[in-house]
Amino acid sequence: MTEKCFSGLILSAFFLLVSIPAAKAQIHFGITPVRVEHRIAPGGSETHVIEVLNRSPSPLRIRVHPLSWYLTEDGNPVFLEAGDAVPYSCASWIQVNPRDFRLSPDRNAAIRYQISVPGDAETGGYWAGISFENVPPDTPGEQPRAVFSRGRIVSIVYVQVGRVVPQGTIGGIEVSPAENETVFDIALENTGPTYFRTKGDLEILDDRDNVVARIEFPDVPVLRRGRRIIKLKSEKTLPPGRYTAFCKLDIGREDLIGFKKAFHVEEK
Repeated sequence: MTEKCFSGLILSAFFLLVSIPAAKAQIHFGITPVRVEHRIAPGGSETHVIEVLNRSPSPLRIRVHPLSWYLTEDGNPVFLEAGDAVPYSCASWIQVNPRDFRLSPDRNAAIRYQISVPGDAETGGYWAGISFENVPPDTPGEQPRAVFSRGRIVSIVYVQVGRVVPQGTIGGIEVSPAENETVFDIALENTGPTYFRTKGDLEILDDRDNVVARIEFPDVPVLRRGRRIIKLKSEKTLPPGRYTAFCKLDIGREDLIGFKKAFHVEEK
């Protein structure tokens, strides 16, 4: 298995900017959407479009292909070369067209991708990525640039097969009080057959159950049968005393999941 970690390549915005100082040029291209979710029955098929935008001053050659990925416990995505097996990956279900194309400056292109779910697919959540990478031109007679820098953007694809209810627990909270901040490491366990995203907050209660601080959870995925450590920080100075960290999360089912952890702030 060949692994490549591109933790910075799933972008919150949909533009990728690569500067090339030696050539005094920039590569500036983007895609939209950067994350999609589909609900497809076993044996079903759907076709959708991802738009590519070239905002560079020169033409680009873009290569497109599906890939697999997974998350480390701290949330870094690891992308894998085609053919590498990843549990619950649906990369093999995806066909893209075109796979290799030219895009003129200030032009857009529509790339179609088709998802075909096998008829015997197990009910649950699956995921993959569609990689868009600028590559060197191969037109006969074209002079290559003195410096070439590759850029890649990945559109994340989630597929829900059938109807499933997310299942998960909060395994624990580790508290690390410091002089100017308090750090909370929350362990999330996905025990169900599909992925879920986090929505909720962490409250800090004093010894009278008054809320002295509230920290909102980031909107991040926890993959099927996976584990994640979410790190939250409170910059509010806590006086010496006893406190409780109370975490409440909505993972997409009717009831919330929660966890309480008592901790103590010592006098300096």
